[in-house]
Amino acid sequence: MVGVDKTEVRAGIIGEIGCSLPLEETERRVLRASAAAQQQTGAAINIHPSPTDDLVLEIIKILDDAGADLSRTIISHVDNMCFSRTTRHGIADAGCYLEYDCFGYADLFPPYPGRRLDIPSPTQRINDIIQLIADGYLDQILISGDICFKH
Repeated sequence: MVGVDKTEVRAGIIGEIGCSLPLEETERRVLRASAAAQQQTGAAINIHPSPTDDLVLEIIKILDDAGADLSRTIISHVDNMCFSRTTRHGIADAGCYLEYDCFGYADLFPPYPGRRLDIPSPTQRINDIIQLIADGYLDQILISGDICFKH
């Protein structure tokens, strides 16, 4: 609501809100608090989801139940979390954005605690995006870079 460092530049996004496996009660509280902050500020929410199909959909339900505007909610790393096509459709059908953001990490992404991720190739990611567009989700696809490792 107030500018950063005594300026008029305000933060435009809440997150990236990290969620683990299993989803902890403290993370559930943070998700509900993020929804409340979004209601007050109108800022978008960015989620680093738990890496299972069921948990990402549970995260969306928690946000929805807390009053979040899911049309201003981004689920990051849908490529590296290896969600099924059905789950990607469920995320988009809920109103959220699907963010493909880990191009270039095919062999570099570290193992996720509790789960082995079969990281898709760039070609597979592009084919997934093409299929989502064909399925009618063009307006809910984000492509970005996630720079968090020096490699």
